[in-house]
Amino acid sequence: FDPDTTLGILLALTRSAKYTPGYWRAAPEPYVRDAMVYGRLVQEREPQVAALLQAACVVPEAYASKWFIGLCVHVLPFAALFDFVEAFLREGHLFLFKFSLALIAATKERLLSFKPTEVNKILEVLRLDTTQYEDDHEGGAFFTGIVAAAASVPLEQAHVDKLREEEGAVLEEKMRKT
Repeated sequence: FDPDTTLGILLALTRSAKYTPGYWRAAPEPYVRDAMVYGRLVQEREPQVAALLQAACVVPEAYASKWFIGLCVHVLPFAALFDFVEAFLREGHLFLFKFSLALIAATKERLLSFKPTEVNKILEVLRLDTTQYEDDHEGGAFFTGIVAAAASVPLEQAHVDKLREEEGAVLEEKMRKT
């Protein structure tokens, strides 16, 4: 794209409610809120994983930035990344939640094999670190499979909006106390 088109795309991503407004600020409360929403979704859908993460004191804000802010640029091989970006552009922030739930489903067995004290290994799995998953893991099908599975994750925008409102209030209260 020419510079003006590129700038327009980037501004749309950072300003449009469909995508991720406020994620790239110095104090990105919208990202923190959405990380908290993702944590709630994991509690609802994968309570065993949520319990492990809580026992390990691993909060979503510590690792979900790779998916939410970084849009998986540093964690997905190119074949899967292209599919990820296309789905994100089509669905917006809702896809980020779907992807994160598909990732948890794909890594659940591995995550639950760790003890809460193995925080470094838990984070490596959640960040799709190459120490746990080489770029060609399962011939690359592992990563493209997560992105493809995300498309079929049932998730209603109204539910995400409700959780965003609730977690936004929790975050606001934390910020007020701070």
